[in-house]
Amino acid sequence: MIRSLYDWVIRLAQHKNAIPAMGVVSFMESSFFPIPPDVMLVPMVLANRDKAFRIALVCTVCSVLGGLLGYAIGYYFFETIGAWVVKTYGLQSSSWQPCCGSSASRSGPSSRSA
Repeated sequence: MIRSLYDWVIRLAQHKNAIPAMGVVSFMESSFFPIPPDVMLVPMVLANRDKAFRIALVCTVCSVLGGLLGYAIGYYFFETIGAWVVKTYGLQSSSWQPCCGSSASRSGPSSRSA
């Protein structure tokens, strides 16, 4: 499955809409997609060095936005979407624990006595 996704991403790098496609791949990779945008970024920059900064900017902005979605999935939707992502990629080892604990611990900063 991973190899076919990788081949698909490589083909996207040669498409006429490669920059928006790379933005989508970058966004998805930051949340749930297993193939990094680097496999598109490097060939695209080497093929068109005049647009290197634009390509890198699109990749960076989309990656940050995807990271925000990934954070939201983990924070707000771990019991549903997050659990599916963990199961899909086989990350349910005995040593893996959610970083944020139960939803009860997300109510705000804990009060400490001085």
